[in-house]
Amino acid sequence: MKKLIIAALFTLPLFTHTFAFAAQEDQISAAASLKLNMKQIGKNLKAIVATVNDSSKNQDNAGLAQQAAEAFQAVYNQVPDVINEMPADQQPEAIKGFQQEIQKGIDLFTQLKDAFLNGDNAGAAQILKALSQLKQDGHDQYNP
Repeated sequence: MKKLIIAALFTLPLFTHTFAFAAQEDQISAAASLKLNMKQIGKNLKAIVATVNDSSKNQDNAGLAQQAAEAFQAVYNQVPDVINEMPADQQPEAIKGFQQEIQKGIDLFTQLKDAFLNGDNAGAAQILKALSQLKQDGHDQYNP
């Protein structure tokens, strides 16, 4: 019995270290996922901006807008590093603000998709201006 207790005492730090490392790895993975999702959104936005006035690209642009809305949906529950670095008592309010901005992105990309599907390229151009401003504001606040 004594040997079992001693063995348990020696292996406990190994398990603790393994679980702490796994939690840290998950946090790094989440940050990478956030970055990858945002890069994909940026690529889609750039492609749409380049062809917003070409009505022959409306179907393609609607698809790109849908993909961007889905990427924003994936980002909704991810937390930017700047929030993770805040004091714990400030994080809930910051997460709420971040999620509100992400929801705006989801809504705008959904509106953009609908504008393209309805052949409203002028409306799509206006939505792109709003998305550009949202991107600027969001990056100023959550990706300094």
